[in-house]
Amino acid sequence: MSIYDRHKLKIRRLSQSDLQNIDRMDGTDFAHYLELLFKKQGYQVRRTSSSDHFLVLERKERIVVQIKPFKNNVGIRSVQEINRARDHWMAQKAWIITNNFFTAQAINFAEATDIRLIDRYELFDIVMYDKYHLK
Repeated sequence: MSIYDRHKLKIRRLSQSDLQNIDRMDGTDFAHYLELLFKKQGYQVRRTSSSDHFLVLERKERIVVQIKPFKNNVGIRSVQEINRARDHWMAQKAWIITNNFFTAQAINFAEATDIRLIDRYELFDIVMYDKYHLK
């Protein structure tokens, strides 16, 4: 199998993922999965770096997205990071997407700074919408 064929196979598998598969993904695969998902939704997607797992989405406005595939709840530090990233990337919105949940401190800070937190439940809704509506 050629490198190109392996890459196409990986993309197909990622696009068919569900939450159990997402839980097994490392950060890079999770970022790639979300990149494919947002492209299907009509966004222009740019990855800012492979180590930080940030995406910049553009359609009508610019959104900076931090991807957090955690086994534990996401804390306030991540929300502070995305708040700074929103300014750095001159984005109108900032989101954090995790396969887990957020601490109370993170939720409070996000509400105060107008950051959208996408937890496991909302991620499930997005994945299901993709699976059944975005062919």
